[in-house]
Amino acid sequence: MTQQNESSAIAVFNALEKFINQRPNLDPANYGCHPEQLTYSSQSQRIEARRSMRQELASISKDGTRARKALKEARTYPPNAAILAEAFGQAFSGRLSWTGSELEYCTGQYFPTEYRAAAATVLEHYCHAVKPKFLPLPGQSFTSISDIETASLRVGSHWFSADAKRFFRSRMLPDVFQGPGGIYFVSSEKSPNGIRRFTIRKFKPEDADISSFGPFNELTRSRALRIARIAANYPDAALEALNAGK
Repeated sequence: MTQQNESSAIAVFNALEKFINQRPNLDPANYGCHPEQLTYSSQSQRIEARRSMRQELASISKDGTRARKALKEARTYPPNAAILAEAFGQAFSGRLSWTGSELEYCTGQYFPTEYRAAAATVLEHYCHAVKPKFLPLPGQSFTSISDIETASLRVGSHWFSADAKRFFRSRMLPDVFQGPGGIYFVSSEKSPNGIRRFTIRKFKPEDADISSFGPFNELTRSRALRIARIAANYPDAALEALNAGK
């Protein structure tokens, strides 16, 4: 990387730090908390208005913590202006951008509730792209979800990323089943109707690839665990058990 590109990346990081640290300056009127609004509100309405604003402030603070963590990590890698430019273009729908001298943000709904999340998303995208990638070692053991997640992140997969988990509202069960048929675990996802169902996943230790085994987001917890246990030793029998249950 040229010294000019390195300086450009550092300038962006400094601008992002200032951007993240600016006060959200929520407008109380948007929450019904303006003194004139409260004067004509019932007690329950006043309580609800203040509660809504406190919740929003807590969420903004959480986004700030996330963004600062990502910025701290970004600064540990050699600056890469080209990848940083790609991150601005691809993350958070490209709404946060760098003009070459300053940051610009295109507000979606309400700037105070978005800007820190936007910065965090751009920085996380950048960190993921520049972080060194490593394949699992031959013969490496995978006996826990933590082992699988670490391997997935080290090869650069987004499978366990915070964004992916939020999008699918996914969770991982702690059980890992390993045998001659492969390595299996179970995830759960919540659909838009609010119902949580379970999916069997197969993990490949050679390249840390993760794929679905059987239907996506259709199984009960007990059935998914039972079939994942079978699949670790007898994959064909597990598929037959899945088909038999249709």
